[in-house]
Amino acid sequence: SQAAASSSQLEASSSLVAASTSLLVHRGSRMAPTSTLLRDTRTLVMERVPGTAPEPDPENHAALGTAIGALNLITDYPHPALISVDAIRPHFPEIAEVLPASFRDRYMALADALPDIDALPRSLIHFEASLKNSIRNPDGSIVLVDWDEAGTGAAVLDPGYHLISQFVSEDLGFDVASANAFYRSYSLRRSLSEKERESIFDASLFHALRYVIWGDTEKRWRRIRWSVENRRLLMSVVPRT
Repeated sequence: SQAAASSSQLEASSSLVAASTSLLVHRGSRMAPTSTLLRDTRTLVMERVPGTAPEPDPENHAALGTAIGALNLITDYPHPALISVDAIRPHFPEIAEVLPASFRDRYMALADALPDIDALPRSLIHFEASLKNSIRNPDGSIVLVDWDEAGTGAAVLDPGYHLISQFVSEDLGFDVASANAFYRSYSLRRSLSEKERESIFDASLFHALRYVIWGDTEKRWRRIRWSVENRRLLMSVVPRT
């Protein structure tokens, strides 16, 4: 019967979900993504996570760096990330159109100069794995949430996400302690090749350019400009391996 068939499909889907669950534990930081096909639709499933928003301090950023480093060691994930640098490139002119004319051309110059980041080594990436997309459990562990853009992509996009958007405030303060803790922990878990290390700033700039209109555009542009002018300072927190 149709009911029996639906029940069988549900049981099969439940078994597939159980079989494909991946729970990673690394120095108190947990990641619990599950990916499966449910009626030919890619579906991400997570446990309900109790807890609170983690404080943006060096200790939590160190735990986050370890977790992301472990995530980026996974190279056999079968589904591509929903976003890549090449997929966003055609949309930079659309973003520029809504920016103030005073820095529209400079914005496009930075966007056009982005290198081929997608050609770098690939792995499973979260794409926005920040403390803002994490929950701190009552036991102190940190769980990554918001996996809707996750998939296989250039690994450097994950550690690159933080350098400008997370460690440089819109008031142009640079959180050196948290940045050092994050990149040190990440590098201990997953070594960056020299080419990847050189691309960290460009990966971070990609994220910052993409998100410039999601908030106070003027402040976000000032942060981008300041970061470009202080590239050497920012890159000093990314260790060589």
